[in-house]
Amino acid sequence: MAGVSVTGFVTAWMWVGEPLPWIRTWVHAFVGVWVGALLVTPLVIAYANFRARRSGGMTMLKFGAGAPAFAAFLTFASLVFQGNVSERFGPSLGPTLTYLPLAFLVLVALIWGERGGLLAIALGAALMIGWTAAGRGPFASSEGFPGEALLEVQAYVAVIALLSGLMLSLQARSALAIALPAGA
Repeated sequence: MAGVSVTGFVTAWMWVGEPLPWIRTWVHAFVGVWVGALLVTPLVIAYANFRARRSGGMTMLKFGAGAPAFAAFLTFASLVFQGNVSERFGPSLGPTLTYLPLAFLVLVALIWGERGGLLAIALGAALMIGWTAAGRGPFASSEGFPGEALLEVQAYVAVIALLSGLMLSLQARSALAIALPAGA
C-alpha cells in the first residue's frame, strides 16, 4: 500500500509542476510512509480496544519504574541528536553513541508494556527524525546526496520499530501463556 500511495502522490506532485527527480522522490516518500506505518500501525492495534477505566491499566509502580528509564532515554537522545555528535565526542566515539539511547527505550518498553512502550517508541522516533530533519545529530553530520540523513534516520527508526515490535509481541505471548490454565 505504501508503494501505491507514494506512486500516486509523487505522480500528482510532478503534474503540479514541481521539478523533482521522480525515482529519488519516490524512494524518499516510500521509506517515509513505510516507517510511519511501522510506528503507527502497532499503536492503532494496541489502542483499538482501549477503554478508559478507573483500574486495570498500568499501575503507578510500573509507571514510576519506567519514568526514570524514559527520562534517561530523552536525556541521552538529546545529547546524541543535538548538534554535531562527532565534534563533541570525537570522530570515532560520536557515531557509536547513536545506539546508547536505544537501551533505555527498550527498558521503557519492557517496563511499561505494549501500550506504554509503543507510545514511548513513537515519541522517541518522532524526536530523532525531527532533530535529524533540523540538521542535528549523527545522521545529519555528512550527507553524500540530498536527503541521505533522513533516509539513514528512517532506517534507524525502522530497526527500532521492528525489534521493539518483536520484543513486545514476545512479551505479550509470554504473558498470555502464563495466564492460560495448564492443558488449555
